[in-house]
Amino acid sequence: MPLQAHPGRAHVTAAVVRYATPFKRQKRGLVTSWLATLEAPNSSSSSISSSATTSAVADGAGRGAAGANGHMANGSGCAAAAAAAGPEAAAAAAEAAAAAAPRVPVWIERGCLRMPASQATPLLLVGPGTGVAPFRSFLWQRAALLKQQSQSQQQQQQPAPCVLFFGCRHPDKDFYYREEWEHLRAAGALEPSWGLVAAFSRPGLGADGVAGGGPAGGAGAAKEYVTHKLRQHGDKVWRLLAEQGGCVYVSGSADKMPADVAAALEAVAVDHGSLAPEAAAKWVRQLETSGRYFVEAWS
Repeated sequence: MPLQAHPGRAHVTAAVVRYATPFKRQKRGLVTSWLATLEAPNSSSSSISSSATTSAVADGAGRGAAGANGHMANGSGCAAAAAAAGPEAAAAAAEAAAAAAPRVPVWIERGCLRMPASQATPLLLVGPGTGVAPFRSFLWQRAALLKQQSQSQQQQQQPAPCVLFFGCRHPDKDFYYREEWEHLRAAGALEPSWGLVAAFSRPGLGADGVAGGGPAGGAGAAKEYVTHKLRQHGDKVWRLLAEQGGCVYVSGSADKMPADVAAALEAVAVDHGSLAPEAAAKWVRQLETSGRYFVEAWS
């Protein structure tokens, strides 16, 4: 996360990996399952829920994330009480809390996504699942810069449109940072009219994670992915990229998603830019070669 918005904190977004093999053996992710067992000081609950669709954010006690010094985020209750007792007691309490906190080994690995220096550049962000993590950083940075600008004596520059395409399984189960997106849209970091576009691939999942089959349409509810949403909003996507000179940022699974997003943008160019399929593919390649198309994906 940007230091301007959250100084001294490192945030982690993690979904607990849990799946069954073809032989029905249950498997769990090594690191995410371990993180899910950790507890922050003064917290009676796990710092990361064991749900397979949980995001972990270091925004206070009981949230799982490593701080800048590699420790889990500390609870504030004892520290506040010690602060009232005096600076020496507060320092001792902070030292004791740090010693008691679980240690999470972390290191910084430089990614390939760089937010443009100018807020005059339109942004198209595509981040399904935990791939949305870097864009949360982007948007908090935009919000912090906009706040600085509004507080300065300089004439406020209207930011260029910024749109986030997010995808998850179910709107009530793994819609990561849902409240934050609304806050960031209100702050101007996201385009107000269509700045957040969400796609749900398993909208009919029940509480047990199994698709229902009742008349409410559980099993029959339409599955949508970010690629469907890109095409549905194709006219605005085309204007943002072809007419306004926007940049594309894609983050998430390295399986099929990056190629599917590129194919969706090619379809947008055909449908709304009146390009032939070959010319549309060339246009997408030119976005990349001209430094306007960035992908960070992992398996």
